[in-house]
This record gives sequence, C-alpha cells and structure tokens, in this order.
Amino acid sequence: MKNIIYRFLALALIFSSYSCLQNTPEETVLPDGMSLDQFRNLDVTAFQHSINGRDDIESGLDALWVHDSNQHENNPGNTFTMKSFKNSFGNNYLFYQQEVLNDDSLQAIAFFMEYSKSLTGKIKIIQLKESFKCSKGRGQQEWSPDLCL
Repeated sequence: MKNIIYRFLALALIFSSYSCLQNTPEETVLPDGMSLDQFRNLDVTAFQHSINGRDDIESGLDALWVHDSNQHENNPGNTFTMKSFKNSFGNNYLFYQQEVLNDDSLQAIAFFMEYSKSLTGKIKIIQLKESFKCSKGRGQQEWSPDLCL
C-alpha cells in the first residue's frame, strides 16, 4: 500500500511539473485571442544602449517607457493593460497595451517584451515586439504587425 501511495505521488509530481512547462510565457502574459504572430520584432540594439547608461530603470515597464515615452501620457479616456510573468529560468515577460489613443490613425498599441534582470539590477532586453490596431478607415481593425495608414 505504501508503494502505491509513493508511486501515485511521484506520478502526480511528474504530471504537474510537465504541465507547468507546457505553458509558454506568451500564453501566460498575452490576453486571450492574441498571439505573437500579430507582433513585429523591433531591433533592441539602440533601445538597450539607451537604458544601459541610466540609473533610473528599475523594472521592465521603466525600460519600456524609455522606448516609447508616449505610452504613459495621461490622455482622457486612455485605457491601459499590463501583465507580467517571470519564468523559473529567470527571464521576465511584460505585456503592455494602451487603447483609446489620441491619434487619428492608431486605436491601440501593444508591446511584448522579454528581458532579464542582473544581480546588480540592470535590465537586459532579450526581445521587444509591437502590434497595432488601427482606427476605422485607417487600416486593420484586428491586432497586426502592420503599421496603420
């Protein structure tokens, strides 16, 4: 009987570990209905250089604001969504979305960022992606890597 209980516990541990590894950070961070193929990759070289020389970058969101300073403007009616996740291997994932923009062509913009944080607190950008939802008559109405007209 004791062996059956140990085997059951070992099997339960294996299945729970396996199921945790099956969820990708993208599935955990991105809202339902969004996928990474709706984003375009951005070159992070200049972005990384911009944040390397700063001492005020303490989080992924701080870094993202360096990339696009318009994100945190307080325009009436703007809505913001942010989700983050840290996997067991040490990388951090950040999803940031801003909607109801004061822009005639752009209805919403979303960013997906993967980064790591060193023991000294420095942020290293691994990947940065952006996606757009256009205003009516100015391009696609669904999330897309394509710029709005």
